Amino acid sequence: MKRLLIIALLVVFGCAKPINDETLIDKDGVKYHPDTNELYSGKVFKNRIGGKKEFEGSYKDGKREGLWTWWLSQR
Repeated sequence: MKRLLIIALLVVFGCAKPINDETLIDKDGVKYHPDTNELYSGKVFKNRIGGKKEFEGSYKDGKREGLWTWWLSQR
């Protein structure tokens, strides 16, 4: 039974949907979740005005972590 609970928690929290970086609250360079006001950990993205992706990355405890990818705009 414990294994099922652990697997269920991993699926729920491991597959969290990325959120728009612009919705996060920035306090002195540390990012907070807008709904819970807690340090944000998870994937983020930002889209350009035309809808194309500008960047994606992730935060852990409100700070950037890991690989971040930016896409250049084509004029």
